Amino acid sequence: MSSLIMCDIVPVRERGLYNGFINVAWTVATVIGPSVGGAFTQHVSWRWMFWINLPASAIAIAIAVRYLRVKHPSQGTVRQRLASIDWYGGILFTGSTTSVLLAISWADSRYEWSSWRVLLPLLLGFLGIVGFVVFEAANKSRDDALMPLRIFASRTSATIFALTFLQAMLLYWLIYFLGVYSQGVLAVSPMRAAVLALPTSILTAPAGILAGVIVAKTGQYRFFHFAGFGLLMIGFGLLLLLDASSPISYLLGFQIPFALGFGVLLTSCLPAALASLSEDDVAVAVGFTTSTRNFGYMWGVAIAAAIFEDRVESLSDSISDTSLKQALSHGQAYSSATKAFMDSLRESPQALAVAKDVFVSSLLRVWQVALAFAAAGFLLCFIVRTLPLRKTLQTKYGVDSTRAGNSSST
Repeated sequence: MSSLIMCDIVPVRERGLYNGFINVAWTVATVIGPSVGGAFTQHVSWRWMFWINLPASAIAIAIAVRYLRVKHPSQGTVRQRLASIDWYGGILFTGSTTSVLLAISWADSRYEWSSWRVLLPLLLGFLGIVGFVVFEAANKSRDDALMPLRIFASRTSATIFALTFLQAMLLYWLIYFLGVYSQGVLAVSPMRAAVLALPTSILTAPAGILAGVIVAKTGQYRFFHFAGFGLLMIGFGLLLLLDASSPISYLLGFQIPFALGFGVLLTSCLPAALASLSEDDVAVAVGFTTSTRNFGYMWGVAIAAAIFEDRVESLSDSISDTSLKQALSHGQAYSSATKAFMDSLRESPQALAVAKDVFVSSLLRVWQVALAFAAAGFLLCFIVRTLPLRKTLQTKYGVDSTRAGNSSST
């Protein structure tokens, strides 16, 4: 919603800067969120992880009501507006994506990937998505289609959607499995693990804002796509050097390329996606970008977890300690990568060393695959074209200067 509002009040050329503030705030919240949640759980109550949303939402609503003043052109009666909604497309898309997300969330947590309880909803979800695309293609003449396929007609926009997916996937890939390294190998607490991830949140903000300023001033965004995925490749390459004896400074320093890479990608992708589209398609494109990003987050965790668990399973055959082997086998390795579990092995130094070696070897495979995805993103950047970014706002919406002036004077 925030990105949609921003697109209604800011021309394309300046959207990178403003969208940068939005995405950077989200990224910082994503990184520090686990530490805040851990603090509530440890010192107050786990319920406060949910209660905290009430005062935060109240503040946001109050600010929006007081200061958000945009034009609302007449679009017919309520019945006409309801009739114009692509209900069938919405039901198909929502049901399909929900089915896929359920399968991903269940995999390796409640059921194994090979379980029919995972494969069936996953298959139904993908079939539903195919059906949704066919339905939208058959109704391409409708102006109110949920996802008009014309937003994919430009190779630049279509490629940017793919880059958005990869960037989001690799972000969660990194966040979750840096935590596995911190807690499962270094054996630090969740709070300490969150502190060790601070370089990512601290440096992402200035990198993203700087990239947004440059895009707004020059209209050039393609360089930042190459730079972003190039930095991600460097970052995952550096993570291949981490082992059980690596100093903390390595973990902190290796996050710098990630922070810079994610920062510049967060602010440079959306303007590129919108450059070839008309203002009438902006809302749809922004909505699809958000959905693509959310899909990327889910797949980032799911794919990385599957790789991690599969590698641990293959290494468990060489574990002689029966209790340790049982604790790490059958999809339990990810949940066992905690300080509490590692502390329970301290009475058996040999078992502790074996557990660390298994985690390090499994993480090595996780970083290798992530590096391949980052390289794929880098290669996709060659498809993106440099298009002019509109400097003026061409929309029937925008800021209502009359209402804005009245609100500021009261």
